Amino acid sequence: MGTTGTGWIRGLGIVLVISAMIAGPMSSRAATRGHPHRHAAASAAASPKALVEHVILAQLSAFNHQDYGMALRYASSDFIGVPPEAFADLVTQSYPEMASSKSSKFKDFTLSPNHLAATQDVLVTGKDGKTVDELYDLVSENGNWRIAGVATQRDPLDNSDEKTISV
Repeated sequence: MGTTGTGWIRGLGIVLVISAMIAGPMSSRAATRGHPHRHAAASAAASPKALVEHVILAQLSAFNHQDYGMALRYASSDFIGVPPEAFADLVTQSYPEMASSKSSKFKDFTLSPNHLAATQDVLVTGKDGKTVDELYDLVSENGNWRIAGVATQRDPLDNSDEKTISV
C-alpha cells in the first residue's frame, strides 16, 4: 500500500470503509453500541474473520447513523486525538459509499502468521448505487481488532487514480 498524508488520515480512511459495511443482525450491532469491543468477550470462540467482519460492520453502521465518534472507536490507536468532525469530513468527502452504504459483501480475508494483523477485502455499495472495492488493514490491540487503514481498489478498466490512505 502506498502512503499519502499523515498517520491519522490512513486510520480515518479505514474507519470510513468500515462504516459502509452495514450488514449483520441488528441485535449484534445494538449489543455493541457504546461498547465497541464487547464482541471480544462475548465471542471468545469466534474466528478472527468473524470478529474482523463484526468490527467493519459496526463501523459502517456508525457511519450510517452519522455517529463519527462511535466510528472512531473501531479505529486503531493511530487515530487517537482525531476529532470526529475531521473524520466525518474525510469520510463523507472521500468515501461517500462508506459514509452512506446500503450493503457490503466480504471477499478475501488474510490473517498474519502471528495473528496480530489482518486484511479484509469488502465490496461496499453506497445508497447512490455505486459499488467500490475496499481493502481494510486491521490490527489486534489488547485482544481487540481495530481498523488501521483502508484502500480503495481500482477496477483494472478504470483510469482514475487509486485512493489510498495510510498511516
